[in-house]
Amino acid sequence: MIEVNLTRRSSLKTGISALFAIYTLLGQTNAVRSSGQGKEVQEGYNIDVDWDEETEIVTFTAILQDNSWMGIVLGNFGMTDSDMILFSANGEDSQFYDLYSQGYFMPREDEENNLEGSFIKVGDEVIFTVTRPLDTGDAKDYLIEPGI
Repeated sequence: MIEVNLTRRSSLKTGISALFAIYTLLGQTNAVRSSGQGKEVQEGYNIDVDWDEETEIVTFTAILQDNSWMGIVLGNFGMTDSDMILFSANGEDSQFYDLYSQGYFMPREDEENNLEGSFIKVGDEVIFTVTRPLDTGDAKDYLIEPGI
């Protein structure tokens, strides 16, 4: 489990932080640093989390080695009743998923997908930029409440 700071990127300098449980479930391990500026969760795998105070949108920037995947768990430290995001790096066929887990078995896609985003392949990396509202209104999504 890795702690990642959630920082507000705006003209105000108030410190906002939240903790996310991040489990790296990697399909490939490389001894290479990613090009990312966020938290290096394992060599070659990086996550950065930003919050826009005005729009109340959180942005996840994930950098993965191509042909691998990484999952993050929002707000929970286990597999039961957990909101998750899965990043699957597969070149031009890369994808990201809004998932929900009810126990220790394969998480299902959330019936209400609240994620928007894109990816780009750069060299041996796939860079994902995924957004969602802090409060999606979806009972299966974690309510992100920035705290000081």
